[in-house]
Amino acid sequence: MLILENVYKKYKGKTTIDNISLKIKGVFGLIGPNGAGKTTLLRIISTATRMNSGNIQFNEINWEQLEEVRKRIGYLPQHFDSYKNLTVEETLTYFAYLKGVKDITYEVKQVLKYVNLENERDKKMKHLSGGMLRRVGIGQTLLNNPEIIIIDEPTAGIDIEERIRFNKIIKKLGEEKIVIISSHLIDDLDNICDEFAIMNEGKIIYHGSKKDLIIDSQIRVWKIDASKGSLSNYLNNEKVVSFLEKEKCYEIRMLQPQPPPGGVEVSPTLEEIYIHHINSQTSMENL
Repeated sequence: MLILENVYKKYKGKTTIDNISLKIKGVFGLIGPNGAGKTTLLRIISTATRMNSGNIQFNEINWEQLEEVRKRIGYLPQHFDSYKNLTVEETLTYFAYLKGVKDITYEVKQVLKYVNLENERDKKMKHLSGGMLRRVGIGQTLLNNPEIIIIDEPTAGIDIEERIRFNKIIKKLGEEKIVIISSHLIDDLDNICDEFAIMNEGKIIYHGSKKDLIIDSQIRVWKIDASKGSLSNYLNNEKVVSFLEKEKCYEIRMLQPQPPPGGVEVSPTLEEIYIHHINSQTSMENL
């Protein structure tokens, strides 16, 4: 288990990480609006950025032991790139050398197989699609068999087919390793994460499994089937969180304590839970 205790970071006079404490295992999703501090927190865990105070511990290793920590971490930043004229295999070989991998040829071969890039091994990086580039990125995190994998916005800019393939890889990795993922695509995390933390303004405002979030949030979501002609009547309602076109009507979902006329209560999605917590914090701050 990875344990964070009162992790604090200040940058240019502004608190960006505000005394965060977490216990992380399995596949862990970090969600929050832009500017919430997600990337900064991941960079601290990856040792790319130093915290001002606090403690991070994994088994017997403390984050003051940088060399030991870095042996155990694979990190995929939001914007991964490499030398554009290198092939996929050459890129992974280069990263394997930097990480001190002993049997580079064998491990690169295994990683290519794991991320399904064996047929693209000779393709140059500059010719890769966004999805393939992300797979090379996750491949380099696996070199040297790290125990903790950190991924920032894994599916940004890639198509649906690649997102599905990528999510399968992440779920498989979570069976043996700690995987920490930050993403604004909440539906992706809903399918693959064991636990979640909702982050806003440098703070963790909730942490738990989806089941815990549903129970503890005590939110109520209502579904209404509205005629296509009446859709515009709902669009200005701030309680409406989504609408889906069907054959003869629109399915409207509303987030509010009391049932609207004709509303049927439904189980909330992770995205609706997230909206509830972010809105609740904003409302409290405006009091």
